[in-house]
Amino acid sequence: MKKLIIAVVLLFIIPAATAAQNAAPPYRGQGYFLGGFGTGLTGIRHPLVEQFAFGGEGFVYKGLGLGAEATYIGVGGPNGPPAWLGSVNMSYHFRRHAPKGGFDPFIIGGPGIIGPAHESEGGRGAISGIFGGGANWWFSKHTALRMDICNVNASPNIFFRVGLTFR
Repeated sequence: MKKLIIAVVLLFIIPAATAAQNAAPPYRGQGYFLGGFGTGLTGIRHPLVEQFAFGGEGFVYKGLGLGAEATYIGVGGPNGPPAWLGSVNMSYHFRRHAPKGGFDPFIIGGPGIIGPAHESEGGRGAISGIFGGGANWWFSKHTALRMDICNVNASPNIFFRVGLTFR
């Protein structure tokens, strides 16, 4: 009889315990890659600037995130001098848990180092940083279209970037 009572109790406790579990825990980070173009703020000095970037961020408190980004910058088109930007960023996502079909606006910024891709370009790099904002449009549960506008302050350029975010 004891075995029957224990079996009946377990029969009711196990489904109740599994139903109490959170089926969709909040994600703790995301990664992204972007491509884009920009132009110089100081006139015609750099008529075309291309950029390719990838990065990621982990959320530390609500929408506040810490992350890093590596960026390739081609100044002046395919024949221009290339540069690399590495930055450590803070971000704030206003709708971190945006559902499928929802928008997640954010701001991002942080210090970095920018330098030539090849030593033959001269110089060893300079202190730099990135600041901007944009939005993720979550077209599926784990994938979003990322659109942002940012400014790299070592070379005053505004970049318009589009890419994908994964969580």
